[in-house]
Amino acid sequence: AGSSSYTNVRSQLETLNFNRITTGTLDSICEQILREHRPPGGTPPVVIEDFASNALMILVGLFRHGRHNSHRLKDYIVRLRGTAWSLNPSEMSATIREIRERILHDQVDTTQYKAKSRHPGAQVACDAIEDYDRELQNRGLSDFARLEQDFLSRLRSGQLDSFRNGIRFVLVDEYQDTNLLQEQIYFELAR
Repeated sequence: AGSSSYTNVRSQLETLNFNRITTGTLDSICEQILREHRPPGGTPPVVIEDFASNALMILVGLFRHGRHNSHRLKDYIVRLRGTAWSLNPSEMSATIREIRERILHDQVDTTQYKAKSRHPGAQVACDAIEDYDRELQNRGLSDFARLEQDFLSRLRSGQLDSFRNGIRFVLVDEYQDTNLLQEQIYFELAR
């Protein structure tokens, strides 16, 4: 009986098409799928790395409206960081980008966050984030946090049904490190 079950399993394994398996980090998979399943004439996602993201936040979020001099924003960032040490535009930008990432990953309603925040610097940070997001959109760019959000939006709107309908299994490694945005993506894929 052992030999026959081995033969049966082996014949099933030989029929598997490993070319149809998609593996990678969630960000790389989102980028690949959005590139392959874009609308006719649509541009593929152009994802900027952290260095370019930080530079764009400094330019658009901080310098363009003089927010780098805002005492309210600086105080807010110092409270979040726990220190004023090395508080320069690059560090301010990094902190604002972390806030933005948490907003996206935790699916926070920015309007309510701005309205309910007790610190006036939160409004300034949100304004910087909105300007940064608008600039990404105007330039046809994305960063990794926005890439996941766009992927989820396209899944929910049915624009990726041709991809989703071909999925048979979703395996997630390190699920304990999953944020709310990623979890929603997994659940949409599984649906």
